[in-house]
Amino acid sequence: MISIALGFVFGAWLLQQQKGLPAFSWLPVIAIIIFLVILLSVLLFKSFKRLPFFRLAGFFIVAAVFGFTYAAIFATVRLSDELPKAWEQKNIEVVGVVASLPEVTAYGERFYFNIEQIVTLEASVPKHIVLSFYQGNTWHQSIDQVDPSRLLRPAKFKAGQRWQLTVRLKRPHTTYNPHGYDFEAWALANNIRAMGSIRSKSGMRKISDFVWRPSYIIAYCREKIGNRITQVIGDKPYAGVIRALVVGDDSQISKRDWNVYLRTGTN
Repeated sequence: MISIALGFVFGAWLLQQQKGLPAFSWLPVIAIIIFLVILLSVLLFKSFKRLPFFRLAGFFIVAAVFGFTYAAIFATVRLSDELPKAWEQKNIEVVGVVASLPEVTAYGERFYFNIEQIVTLEASVPKHIVLSFYQGNTWHQSIDQVDPSRLLRPAKFKAGQRWQLTVRLKRPHTTYNPHGYDFEAWALANNIRAMGSIRSKSGMRKISDFVWRPSYIIAYCREKIGNRITQVIGDKPYAGVIRALVVGDDSQISKRDWNVYLRTGTN
């Protein structure tokens, strides 16, 4: 089992060292290699019992090829679900579900949104995006500058709700600063293939109060617990920290507290 696990990890690691993803035309060749190695292992099984090194090497090779293939297919499928450059920063009407606990920020709300239908003709949108809903002229303010009562107000969007919205999206981008935070890699790992804002002036329509799905139920429960914490603790200085520890929403932690955590290594 150890040789199989090591082989699978080695195959996935080997893919990451390539300059680009292999073409799908290579998949039949890889499948033939796996078949031949397995067939050879079966034919020489009795010999391998006397030569454990060759048996382990055979398992390692098969697992490595399988790991390489799995990682290649997974990466190809993930990267294929992207926002075309031609549709960046253009109004697109979509129908989808709020898929996460909405984060109340200094400028409004932010949440994951799962696309179910694209209303705009010929438009192409990834299935999983992040949307921001701006309220008033507060986009330039930090969480320490905004009126505290704004953060205590319930979010307009609720986890599990189905909405028809007009959005304006862009592809994830990051900077190439050495040792800097790679936002594009984070977005890819979390299957976030586009992000943008809701065009409230173009109209918003709630279609369903709740869509029954296990992930939406979990997000709904987290939201209810978070709202209850906000109602009980109110605008106490530690309210954001308690909310982050209980439901994992750190959007209401003040910048001053974040600086303390960064300096002390407790973030």
